[in-house]
Amino acid sequence: MGCQASVPSGPQPASCLVAPGSTSAEPKPPLPTAAAGSGGALAEAGGGAHAKAGGDAPLKQGAAARSEARDADVVVALAPDATITQHGIDHISCRAVCLDWLLTRYLPSHPEIERDGLTTAEMVVSVIKPSTRTVSYVQMLFQQGHAADGVVSRGRPFYFVSHTWSRPFVETLGMLVKHFEPERQKVWRKGQPVLKRSEVYVWFDVLAMNQHNPDDIAFDALLASLRQMVFDASATLMVLDEAGTVLSRIWCLYEAWQSGRKGPGSLLLLSYGITFNKLEKVFIDLDVAGAKATVKADLDNILADIESDVGAAVMTHSLKDGLVSSALHEVPRSTMAAIETSTAGSGKHAAAGSASAPSVPGLPITAPQQPSSGKAHAAHGSVGKAAPGAVALGAGNGAVDVAATDAECDALAKASDMCRLYGRAKQAEPIARCALAGRERLLGPVHPKTLASVNSLAGMLRTQGRLPEAEALVRHALEASEAALGPEHPTTLGSLSNLASLLAMQGKLEEAEDADRRALRARETTLGGTHADTLASANNLATVLQSQGRMEEAEALLRKVLSAREATLGPTHPDTLGSVASLASFLMERGDPAAAEPLARRAAEGLRRVLGGTHANTLTARWALAAVLKARGRFGEAEEELRGVLADAEGALGPAHPQALHAANTLALALQAQGKLAEAELLLRRCVSGCTAALGAGHSQTLASLCNLAGVLRDAGKLPDAESAFTRALAGLEANLGKRHKDSITAAAGLAAVLQARGKLPEAEAAFKSALARADAALGTSHPQAAALANNLGLLLHAKGQLAEAEPLLRRALSAFGGALGPGHVHTLSCG
Repeated sequence: MGCQASVPSGPQPASCLVAPGSTSAEPKPPLPTAAAGSGGALAEAGGGAHAKAGGDAPLKQGAAARSEARDADVVVALAPDATITQHGIDHISCRAVCLDWLLTRYLPSHPEIERDGLTTAEMVVSVIKPSTRTVSYVQMLFQQGHAADGVVSRGRPFYFVSHTWSRPFVETLGMLVKHFEPERQKVWRKGQPVLKRSEVYVWFDVLAMNQHNPDDIAFDALLASLRQMVFDASATLMVLDEAGTVLSRIWCLYEAWQSGRKGPGSLLLLSYGITFNKLEKVFIDLDVAGAKATVKADLDNILADIESDVGAAVMTHSLKDGLVSSALHEVPRSTMAAIETSTAGSGKHAAAGSASAPSVPGLPITAPQQPSSGKAHAAHGSVGKAAPGAVALGAGNGAVDVAATDAECDALAKASDMCRLYGRAKQAEPIARCALAGRERLLGPVHPKTLASVNSLAGMLRTQGRLPEAEALVRHALEASEAALGPEHPTTLGSLSNLASLLAMQGKLEEAEDADRRALRARETTLGGTHADTLASANNLATVLQSQGRMEEAEALLRKVLSAREATLGPTHPDTLGSVASLASFLMERGDPAAAEPLARRAAEGLRRVLGGTHANTLTARWALAAVLKARGRFGEAEEELRGVLADAEGALGPAHPQALHAANTLALALQAQGKLAEAELLLRRCVSGCTAALGAGHSQTLASLCNLAGVLRDAGKLPDAESAFTRALAGLEANLGKRHKDSITAAAGLAAVLQARGKLPEAEAAFKSALARADAALGTSHPQAAALANNLGLLLHAKGQLAEAEPLLRRALSAFGGALGPGHVHTLSCG
C-alpha cells in the first residue's frame, strides 16, 4: 500500500510492506520448520545481527544446525506475547536469554566486554568461542544446569534482536535497556502489562547459535529458519547505530522486511539518541540493491529470493514505509486518534510549501542551491527578540496536548521525524506540535528537549516554505536559549544561525548578514577560527554577501573557508565538498562556467562517493553540475545528468517525493533550453500537480514549478496561459515570501515580459517599473537581477520611442553588469 495518512487503530489484515499500488497485502506464509537432518539456522556472522563490517564470520550451518533442529509443525504467526507451543523447548526459537541475566550475570562474568568496549564481533572471538568450544552459548548454559532457572526462554515470549556486529555489544544492550524502561513500555506496549527485566527475553544470534565449525547447508533452509524466527518473535527490535550499519546489511534488511509482513508493531526501530541529521542520512541511503554481506554468496542468494518475490526497488520503498509505520505505531492509539480528530476538524496546520527558487529562463536568476556542508545553513540563527505573544507554542497554538509522559513525547518526536523523512509533511506537523506541547508542559519551555522540539518544528515549517512561522519559532528558541544558557552557548548560536538562514530565504538580507556576523564573531571567540561551526558561519555569511551582489567580499570568504576546510578536514570531507560546490555556484553566477565546471564535478563526484548517489546534498551537487553543463552549451550532457538524478531520486524516495519532483522540475528547465517544450511542459504540469498534492498550492516549491511552467508556456507561444500562470505564481510568492523577495521579483519580471509580448505595453511598463523598484530596494541598484530589470525596462521604453527615459536605464544596466559580472559576461555583452 502507499503512504498512510494515519495509524490504523484496529487490527490490520495485511502488512504495511507491500508493493505500491497493491490492493492487498497478503503476507508470504512462513515456511515449515526444517525437519531433523535438514538444518535450520540463520546466516552471516552467526545469524541475526549480520552487520559485521568486513572480515569473515562463521555461519550457523551444517551438522551443528541439524543437531539443534527439532521436528516441528508448520509455524504460524503468533499474536504478541503468545507463548510458543509449536516447538520443543530446545528448539532454536526457544533460545532467547533473559535481559536481566545479561546485565547482572553475563556482563559481570566477562568484565572485558564493557571495560574494553568489545564489539559484538570481538566478543565472539574473545568470549563466546573460548567459553563454548563446540556448542552455542545457550547450549552451554543447558549443560551447566541453567535450563530451568529462567535464564533461557524455552517457550516464553521473546524479542528478536537485529543489530550490528561492528559496534560495542554494551551499546546494543544500552539501547535495549532504554527500550524496556517502564515509561517507554507503557507507550509502545499499548496498554499491556509492563515487563520486568527478568521477564524480558531477547534472542541474540551470537548466543543462540553455534559459532564453531561452519559447513554447508541449503540456503532455502537458512531463509526458512529466518522467517520462522521473526514470526515466532513478539517483535523484531532493530538496533540502530549512528552510522546506520544495520540498515546497510542484506540479512538485517531481510529480517526487517519479513518482520514487517506480520503487520503493524512487528518491527520496532530503536534509535534513541540518534540525531535527526544522522537519521536522515541513514533513511535516504537505505537501498536494498546496494546492501552488503560478509559472504557474497549470501548476498546473491537473498537478492535472488527478493527478486523472485517483489524486487529490490519495491522492497526498499516497503522497508522505508514500514519504518515510518513502525514509528507511528509506537504512539498510543488514543494520542494518534486525538491528533487525527483535531487535524480533521480544523485543518489549521495543513502544509503550505517548501523552498525552491523559481528559474524563469531569459532572466539572470539567483545561484543554484548549495549542498549544505553539514553545519552550514542547517545552523543558521536569529536576530533580536520575537514580539511578546508573537509565538504561541504547544496547546496555545491549537496543538493537541495529550502526551502523558516524557517517553510518550519521545515517541511522538520520533514519529514526526520519520514522517518528515518520508515526505509526509502534512502528517508530521500535528504530531510534532503534540510532542512540543507535551514537552513544554512536562519539562518546561527551556529544557533541551523542548528547544529541540521547537527547532524541529521550525525545520519542518521551513521545509514546507512557511518561513514566517518558522522564523517566529526560531526567534522563540533563540530568546529562551539566550535567557537560560547565555548568548555564546552553542545551542544559542545554533538558533542564531538558523534564524539567519530563514531571514536570507525571505530576502531579509541585511538582517541575515547581521545575524551571521554575530554568530561568526561569537564562534571565532569561543571555538576558534578553524572550528567546523565557525567555518559554517563564514560560509553562510559568504552566501548572503553573494545574494547582495557583493561579489568580491563573497569570493574572498568562500575561498578562505574552502582552504580552511581542506586543511582541517581533508579534501574529501562532506563539508569541504560543500565549500567546493559553493565556490562553483559563485563562479557560475559571476559568469564563468568554464572555471566552475571542474569544481562542480569534484563536488558532485566526491559527494556521491562519500554520501551516496541519493543523498540530498549529492542530488543538489549533481543539479549544479548539470546547470554548469547547460551554461556551457552542452545540453545533451546536462540532460543526461538530470535524467540520472531524476531516476535516482525516484528510486530512492518515490516519484511523489518533493525531492523527486524538484529533480523533474530541473530536468524540465534543461529540456526547455533545448526547445523540447512539449516534454518540458508535461514534466512541469506533473510537478505542479504533485507538489500541490504533497505540499499544498501555496508551497514555494509548488509556486516555483508553476512559475517555470509559465516560462515554458511563454516560449511555446501560449501567451494567455503563460500570463495566467505567472499571475498565480506571483500572487502566491508575494503572499508567501513577500514582495521584495528575489523569487517574487523574478516572477514579476516574467509576468511583465509576457504582457509586453501580448502587446499590453502600458501594463508591461508598469509591471517592469514595479519590479525594478522592489529589486533596487531589496538587492541594491548594482545587483545583476536589478540590472536585468533596468535593461528590460529600457528596451521596452526604447521600443515605445521614449528614448530619453530608456538611455539612462540601459547605461545603468551596462555599468552594473560590467562591474558585477565582468566585461565578458553574456549579460554585459548583450547591453553593449
